[in-house]
Amino acid sequence: MKSNKKTYNYIIEKPGRSYELARKMIPVLISWAQAKLSPQYYSTLSKTTGHSTPRIGYQLGVIGEIFDQLKEESGEDVPYLNALVVNKGSKRPSDGLGAVIDGYDNVDVDKQKAIANVANEKAYNYTKWQWVLEALGLLPFTGDIEDKVRNGSYAHSASEGPLHNALKKYVLVHPNLVGVVNPIKSETEYNLLSGDWKSHTNLTHPGKYFRPSKTIYY
Repeated sequence: MKSNKKTYNYIIEKPGRSYELARKMIPVLISWAQAKLSPQYYSTLSKTTGHSTPRIGYQLGVIGEIFDQLKEESGEDVPYLNALVVNKGSKRPSDGLGAVIDGYDNVDVDKQKAIANVANEKAYNYTKWQWVLEALGLLPFTGDIEDKVRNGSYAHSASEGPLHNALKKYVLVHPNLVGVVNPIKSETEYNLLSGDWKSHTNLTHPGKYFRPSKTIYY
């Protein structure tokens, strides 16, 4: 396998609107995979990247081709991100996913959902997304989730919803948002002696813990 220190930005630095959108979409998709977000709508990805229409099947195909070339040239088994985006009506990827994942277009709905779930689990569990960004010369995307962290739009709640859970996981994998570099311990919940628990993200510096004021509570 070739050294992962090599960059492959030439794969993505091609002219045209589709490659321009791919350069915007890949960091967003990677941030969703890192936060283990449930699949998002095509319209959400379009809006997040400033695209005027939810019809982004061609651009997602381009992303699949970029990953194919990256995998071939680097030797790194990078998972596909295409199944992280779904149709608002069917709640599953369109049949165009078959251009990236063999067999998807020619099976029934239940099998399509199973194929998409397997693809997404690979994306959620992949640990080298930062390398992918660096290899392609892209910066991490923090816009939609970081904005919610900073402006407090994640409100306190008696129960934990999917966005709340995603926020905790996102801060856990992006500790730099709260000024922590290379934490030696991370946790999202802490049991109190009273038997209650606090929902938070606690990041431990080498040799010391945050003071309570440095712990992010939700």
